[in-house]
Amino acid sequence: MIAKYSKCLALNLVKLSFISAPFCSIAAHAGHNDKFEFLMAEANHQINAKHDKEVSQRFTAWENLMHHSLGKTEQEKIKSVNDFFNRMHWVSDKDLWNKKDYWATPIESLIRNAGDCEDFSIAKYFTLLAMDIPFERLELIM
Repeated sequence: MIAKYSKCLALNLVKLSFISAPFCSIAAHAGHNDKFEFLMAEANHQINAKHDKEVSQRFTAWENLMHHSLGKTEQEKIKSVNDFFNRMHWVSDKDLWNKKDYWATPIESLIRNAGDCEDFSIAKYFTLLAMDIPFERLELIM
């Protein structure tokens, strides 16, 4: 498991990517506030459905991460996003979702506080988009 987690960190350190029709069309064409509001509206919906204090705290921390990114350099944003999501637990899709392969949304990953390499990448990708990192700068290298 340590080797897999290390691979996740290497894949996610600077270049991230994911293609998702529902999110890319919104995230790629919306401004910072629109992307931020979209993510937080969905997060609040999920928090209200869960009524879990730890989940609520993770979403509040995620909101603060994005909200306080204005004025930071690209490198500072990347580091803060990596630090934030790398605290989640690495768990295989089989153990977490009972599926061979499942690409979780950032919200699903935050609710479970866990994911695998793709889940980390997806969460980081959309968070960095919401923090005004251009999608042209985000790609996955294997």
